[in-house]
Amino acid sequence: MVVIESQYFPPIEYFSLLKGQSDILIDTGEYFVKQTYRNRCHILTSNKTLSLSVPLQGVNKKIFTKDIKIDYSENWMKDHWKAIVSAYGRSPFFEYYQQYVYDLIHEQPELLLDLNSNILSFCLKVLNLDVNITYSKKYVDSTDEGFEDYRSLIHPKKGHLERNIYKSLPYTQTFGHNFVENLSILDLVFCCGPESRMHI
Repeated sequence: MVVIESQYFPPIEYFSLLKGQSDILIDTGEYFVKQTYRNRCHILTSNKTLSLSVPLQGVNKKIFTKDIKIDYSENWMKDHWKAIVSAYGRSPFFEYYQQYVYDLIHEQPELLLDLNSNILSFCLKVLNLDVNITYSKKYVDSTDEGFEDYRSLIHPKKGHLERNIYKSLPYTQTFGHNFVENLSILDLVFCCGPESRMHI
């Protein structure tokens, strides 16, 4: 069974990993790791690749992923949605999925894990991936027999070409002439809609 972390609108590579599995265990008992896809994603705007980050409480000390609370003292939801509309408002399938994505961002769950879980459920439905997702109640020891540890392997600072999980299949993106690989699943879904699964 593959063990992986929870992510915020994960990159395409994350779903390439899930596509080949029947069972996935998401570790909620790990210590939260900053500057990862756990609370951020990358989208493509007219000027550049933009990072969207969910602000969190208490991450300057060791804290378990299952206990991480979202910081709503600033209206990050408005900023994320504005950036998504600017990036994908003209994409072919934006009108089909915009309300779902808007609702996911604005639900305001207390915990990051709940936000990411809701996002993952939505993405699996859109991609038509039949994967059994379970969540650990405590830290998963990577030395336990039967587990393949992929935690923190899919990382913003580690290029996907270093791994053998995702082989890019270019599609028409909203901006630019040069294809940008392994962006957030948002990029793929808004650009390709029902055919998204073919690209993972």
